[in-house]
Amino acid sequence: MRHLLLLIIIHFILNDNGISIKNTIDFDESGNQFNLKSFNICNETIFALDNRQKVLFMYDKDGSFIKSHLADGRGPGEFENIPNRVFCLSSGDILLVETNRFHYFNSKLELIETKLFDPVAHLNQWQLAEVLAEFDSTYLISFRSTSELSNNQYALINKDDLSVKRSFGFSRITSNRILGRASSTYSNGKILTSLALTGEIIIYDIASSSYKSFNVQNHITTKELEKIAPTRIRPDDLDSIRFLEDGIIFTNVSFYKEYILIIQSKYVDTPGSQIDIYSLEGILLSSMTLPENITRFSVINDQIYGINEFEPVVYKLNMDIDNF
Repeated sequence: MRHLLLLIIIHFILNDNGISIKNTIDFDESGNQFNLKSFNICNETIFALDNRQKVLFMYDKDGSFIKSHLADGRGPGEFENIPNRVFCLSSGDILLVETNRFHYFNSKLELIETKLFDPVAHLNQWQLAEVLAEFDSTYLISFRSTSELSNNQYALINKDDLSVKRSFGFSRITSNRILGRASSTYSNGKILTSLALTGEIIIYDIASSSYKSFNVQNHITTKELEKIAPTRIRPDDLDSIRFLEDGIIFTNVSFYKEYILIIQSKYVDTPGSQIDIYSLEGILLSSMTLPENITRFSVINDQIYGINEFEPVVYKLNMDIDNF
């Protein structure tokens, strides 16, 4: 049975804060149930990742289904874990990174090659996360965690042989692996990172090897979260339930020009999500609550998209920066 995925853009003004959602694109998923994790637009072609299945979908710019790539395994072009995002290379090819493999596809979703990278041997890490940026001869990559939970969360690696050119990072503010989970994005020489469960926002300047941070979760401290945080989140565990009820979950942060966009929600507060807009100095400029459950942002060519992975729906957001 054919299944339609909706990339919905509704003309919907959110308060008077300069943000609106508009337009509609229908994705024809052509067959399978689809849970949207992330997507990217490469040369006017849309590539989307399934959050549950190890599948990469390809659509034209109007949302018509072209083809899909099912890849469950550890061989070339296969995924042991679902990649975090699709990265568009300057060559026109597509790059997906997962665990310790770099998978290269051409614009027709045909596998070019898979390169292996050992994060433990190179950087004392346990898993790659994603490519944040591409430069002339290097990639900027991030890691999910470190074995010592300190430093080396990022590295510049050479494109040709994936050797490490430079590694760097910042000290973690907690020794709990659950609290230490982070998401990262890159813009103009800076890496934006959120420690998703503690409310810590960190801006790392690559050139100066310095960082600044601020906390956007004032009602509960990191020490308080450490007391209630389980070592592993399990829905049937009482400690996990208490932790999820008390802690706000930062599902995504992103740079947008001179702003920081944050989506946060509690697992117990569904549907709905809160979008906060901060300056780079950590000043809250605007905040709103959406009835839609937007779980993450994608900023593609200065255009903001909000993903509702449960519908799945993608909202195209407009920002009127003059209103801030």
